[in-house]
Amino acid sequence: MIMGSRGVQGLPQEVFHMVLNCLENNKSSLRSCSLVCRSWLQASRPLLFATVSLYACEWRLVDFLGFLDTHSDITDYVLSLMLHKPMDEIVEGASDASVTPNTLARTARRLSRLRECQLYFVHIVPPSPPPPPPPEVSAVTDDLDEPPIDLAVFHIFGSSGQKIAPFIELLAHFRIGRLELELVTFEQYPAPPLPDVSRRIRVRELCADLETVDDAPFAILSALAPALAPGVLQAFHCSWREWNGCSAVGAFLRNAGHTIADLSLNMSVVSWVEDSGNAITRADWERLGLAACTAVRTFRTTMLLPTACPLADVADVRRGVASYRSLFALLPPGVRTVVISMSALSRAMGTRTTARSASGTVARGLIAVDFQEIEDALLALPDLEKVVIAMRAAQGAGAVAKAFPRLEERGVLEVRSGAALGGSFW
Repeated sequence: MIMGSRGVQGLPQEVFHMVLNCLENNKSSLRSCSLVCRSWLQASRPLLFATVSLYACEWRLVDFLGFLDTHSDITDYVLSLMLHKPMDEIVEGASDASVTPNTLARTARRLSRLRECQLYFVHIVPPSPPPPPPPEVSAVTDDLDEPPIDLAVFHIFGSSGQKIAPFIELLAHFRIGRLELELVTFEQYPAPPLPDVSRRIRVRELCADLETVDDAPFAILSALAPALAPGVLQAFHCSWREWNGCSAVGAFLRNAGHTIADLSLNMSVVSWVEDSGNAITRADWERLGLAACTAVRTFRTTMLLPTACPLADVADVRRGVASYRSLFALLPPGVRTVVISMSALSRAMGTRTTARSASGTVARGLIAVDFQEIEDALLALPDLEKVVIAMRAAQGAGAVAKAFPRLEERGVLEVRSGAALGGSFW
């Protein structure tokens, strides 16, 4: 190919962009390319600044705001802001990995195209009280009086002992498409005074992974429910380990569940049944507050039961089946789709053999599990259109279809392999 006297400069700009796009995840090479010439600098900047990663401390955010003052064009390039605690080195001023709500909100407000904010092991802390202004100076307007900042995703991971009040205040600055709380624990005692943000937190989809060793994560639900703006929350996905978490989740659903259309509850039902030695009854499940979720159209849960089991396990499995029957019997009548994860099916069988052959014959030494009670509860839903059995592996899909013959006959059963809950959880 003959490029003429201008050499590389004679190539169309589209070719430069194709080359740079291939280096999107290679920041070092992108920085080198940005030094080639002015046109490459301009083409590299949107990729270099698409994700800004900073050690989480107040002064670094203030410095970044100062940087934006002198490089205002950068604000249009930042799509994702990541704050994290340094894990492998000591950084002056960043050891506590803490930021205040107003400083983080001011930073996000400067980034006009920001769509995602991620906090890793970061604490949101209240600001130090400012000195009183002189009498002739008017008070500064609260940032909460400004329009909310739009975010597609706000992901918060691994903060231990987070204070509730500044956390709630931070959320009130944003209008969030998807709020993800993963392994975050909150201080419960003494109960801190909460900011006046009643019904001002705008979250469309809330994902709460509360599988920690104590009850601390549930403290956020009781504080968050009365702060949610009415009519905004459309989806709630929650995962927890302890039985007493059902009461906390139920209190949240009674307060905020009437607008939820997509509800996912990832619970350790089989472990609870084994620990208590009894099936979970309908009266027990009423603490979940499902009756308040009148708008739910899609319900997702996990059901770690095998389609066949050894004789010694039959009693426990039957109690598990009865427990899920009671749960499904409480689903709101408007539910149209039920997604059940049976991702542990192949593990439950061990290395022995699959539960059934292709013809449906039960393998030697295993007793087929009767799921008729669960089928009865699901088929009683007047608007039911689909029951999806989701599995991480294709092995055993035939056995699942054989285990739910009435759903198969009704034409509502669908067996899928892949992500257990269709991406509702991380």
